Amino acid sequence: IIGFTITHNSIAYYRGIAVINSNYNHILNNSIHHTYGAGIGNGTINQKSSNNIIRGNTISFPGCPSGVAGQCLGTVAVKFCGDNNLMEYNTISHSADYFNTYGQKNIMRNNHLLEYKDSDFTDQIPNSIHTDGFQSGSQVSYINQYNVFENNYFHDNCESNSHGVLMEDDYKVGDKEFIVRGNVILRMTSASIVIESMDNIRIYN
Repeated sequence: IIGFTITHNSIAYYRGIAVINSNYNHILNNSIHHTYGAGIGNGTINQKSSNNIIRGNTISFPGCPSGVAGQCLGTVAVKFCGDNNLMEYNTISHSADYFNTYGQKNIMRNNHLLEYKDSDFTDQIPNSIHTDGFQSGSQVSYINQYNVFENNYFHDNCESNSHGVLMEDDYKVGDKEFIVRGNVILRMTSASIVIESMDNIRIYN
């Protein structure tokens, strides 16, 4: 999927690009904005997709379809359940979360993540969103491990509950072994990096 402009002005569709039980796909150089759901990805282990490349896309205002009353609530830009996916050189702005991954050996590198504020999503309760550049979280019986978040530039996430990187083992299934390397994280209100209930996390300059 190369070079499309994708946007929503209704709730008839959910994700900008849905990748469901699909492997070895390339999603390149698309402009995705004001979608009803996530910009790119899938939802659960039942939609697991692996060995995909997501490169050079521009994503903004996911979860805010144009002109739909009461639906500008905000959601994640890229949400992926699967293994061995590469997400690089994307530019993502004005998003309630930027990357959520579930799985093993996923790489998020060389992305530019910028500019979240609560007023982006006018139908959301103020201060109810906690916005993360990269959030990992386990799913029941599906371990999240050996992922890499490197050489990303994330800045100006300035509302009350914001994080650059948030890593947590939600379901206590043994998530572990992440590398966070070479990132620049500026102007987060809560914390730049959070680790909760995970072992063997490596963080490098």
